[in-house]
Amino acid sequence: MPAENVAKSIENALGRAIPVLIGFLASLLGIGGLADKVLGVIRKIRQRIENAIVKFWNFVKGKAKGLLGKIGVSGKKDKKEKKGEDLRSTEEKKRDLDEGVKEGTQLLNDHNLTAKEGENRLKTIKQTYELKELKIVTDKVEKDKAIVHIHGEVNPYLDGNRTVVDFKKNSPELTNAEIAIVVKLPGGQEVIDKMNRASSDDKFNYIAEARTALDALESGQENIVLEKKLFNSKKQLITAIDLVSNDEMIEVKSGVLLNDEKLSGRAFTQFSRYIGFFKGSMKFFDEKGDRVMPPSKFIYQFSEPKVNDKLVKWLLEKGVTEIRYGKN
Repeated sequence: MPAENVAKSIENALGRAIPVLIGFLASLLGIGGLADKVLGVIRKIRQRIENAIVKFWNFVKGKAKGLLGKIGVSGKKDKKEKKGEDLRSTEEKKRDLDEGVKEGTQLLNDHNLTAKEGENRLKTIKQTYELKELKIVTDKVEKDKAIVHIHGEVNPYLDGNRTVVDFKKNSPELTNAEIAIVVKLPGGQEVIDKMNRASSDDKFNYIAEARTALDALESGQENIVLEKKLFNSKKQLITAIDLVSNDEMIEVKSGVLLNDEKLSGRAFTQFSRYIGFFKGSMKFFDEKGDRVMPPSKFIYQFSEPKVNDKLVKWLLEKGVTEIRYGKN
């Protein structure tokens, strides 16, 4: 076997081990009897563990190639390898493509993953199987759900089976430990109360808001307020922002906006108030009559895995500073 193929075989073997290790770590979430708090901790550190595994794999891969070189096995890399040419056979590429699309499709059915976690896991799979592309493609959007599939490419390409993604099912219930954290925030008890009273359709929205607050806490945001109420000078309630902190105001969108190119109707009216507040052209006050000053960032956070690129462009052109695909 040529020297470069020996190194490549070691690299591929190590790559195959990553999904097994990741699957084992993920399976820990299904162990019965674990306290909610422990489950929350595991979910928070899972992506860090996966990233560490990938880094370890790359480290070992480099050491393995160096060791082969010292014992005279690897030899010099030819010009093609230096240019990053894929040395896998057509059969090996097809096998890796099949496995990558298969594992990506399995992610779509994992209701314990948030949108951000799913995106990171998909990137890991793409890297593991050395694919040129691995992404979620939306085929059709219906009320509160979408039909999607995984598309992968090496040299050939492969589309996975279509999968129905139910946005509500993909939003797991808040744990008792998470609820205990949310209710301590200003406005948090109101969100939890609304969540408990809401129908299944509306409940999803409040879960998304609560998870956005938890994410803000984890990222180090301070003075977080949920359902921040804004009044005019006559003390009339005008609107409420889903989340406000020292640095950010966040509008959480969990409705069906996947195919919209711009906001309209009630959503546009609400957005106009937000952007007026953010830019300072509209003055708002709190319950005491004190002026509320806008933070430095206005963020639109979508719970859906993907929205229309034209809508994203429209929001940014209107003054939104950042688009996120956040916790759901």
